[in-house]
Amino acid sequence: MALFVLTVLSLCLPAWSAVKVVQPYKVVSSNGTALVHCFLHPQPFHHQSPLPNNDLSYPFPEPEDLRVTLLRGLHGSTKICSSILNLTGPIETGEEGEVQCSAQRREGALELTVSGLRATDTDLYRCDIEIFYPPPYLRFTGNGTLIHILGSSDFIMYLQASQCDRGRREIIRPVHTVDAAVFSCYNLA
Repeated sequence: MALFVLTVLSLCLPAWSAVKVVQPYKVVSSNGTALVHCFLHPQPFHHQSPLPNNDLSYPFPEPEDLRVTLLRGLHGSTKICSSILNLTGPIETGEEGEVQCSAQRREGALELTVSGLRATDTDLYRCDIEIFYPPPYLRFTGNGTLIHILGSSDFIMYLQASQCDRGRREIIRPVHTVDAAVFSCYNLA
């Protein structure tokens, strides 16, 4: 009996550990909407290009019905929002609180658009992908993306710092806040 259990586990573990969700390191948003790409690796979608160097292929049937959930925190314990995606039909958007998610498949990734974010929502977020159909039920969690939501003053500083990186020095006038201020590139450390 023990030999049978070990044989079954040895056949299942490589398939479970072969698929992972890869996310970008950082996403910056100035308007409260962030775009997070969640890549299943290896890609299950039949539009993928041939695999070089005999890389692993996706070991399960191509997903049709799935849910993408955005989890907040280092260990991804707080559910922020989710979106159910039917790859053969229309997109359904789930709402939770003030933050809303909408998912779609684009260029080999699941693209999650998160709206309603504020500067205080800056944190590490993980994609949790659940595949409902076809069987078997699968669940994969990503490595995490730092979503940095810039407030109005943070956004001005971000623009000015990026100008310094490009060697430009211009005065930036905010539309709704204080008047323009001269910014020195030498103040950046």
